[in-house]
Amino acid sequence: MASSDSDYYRGPDDDVLDRAEAGSIGGSSYVYFPPEYFSVLADNHNLITSTDPENRKALDAMARRLAR
Repeated sequence: MASSDSDYYRGPDDDVLDRAEAGSIGGSSYVYFPPEYFSVLADNHNLITSTDPENRKALDAMARRLAR
């Protein structure tokens, strides 16, 4: 959702994406993704490709920002 004074969008599942982490154990790197991480990404992809009016407004705002 966007606030009236911002172009920042945050969805209800973004906390799942925030839980991804990278680190190092014993000199070896790792990336941890919570189990539901890829499900959220798939849902986000499906939303982006939808024709939902609220989603369209968000995508149009992002496109205007990128065009600057």
